[in-house]
Amino acid sequence: MIEWIALALSLCSLLIVVFYVKWGNPNARNRRRKARLKQVPEFDRGAYVFKKKYPQYAYGSGTYGLPTVKDFGDGTTLK
Repeated sequence: MIEWIALALSLCSLLIVVFYVKWGNPNARNRRRKARLKQVPEFDRGAYVFKKKYPQYAYGSGTYGLPTVKDFGDGTTLK
């Protein structure tokens, strides 16, 4: 009986470690973010990153360059 409990505890601890290594640590999050970005076409990646950072603003696909948003509390709008 004790052996089964020890086996169950060791399996639970192994699952916790595997979960952290695969999904929980910052490096894994960064790898997943980069993988999602690679799925976006290259000419649209700037718009994708901009939309993630500033969801309230519109930014068209194929737009040249990444705009710098400076908001001094007056509700800046991009058009």
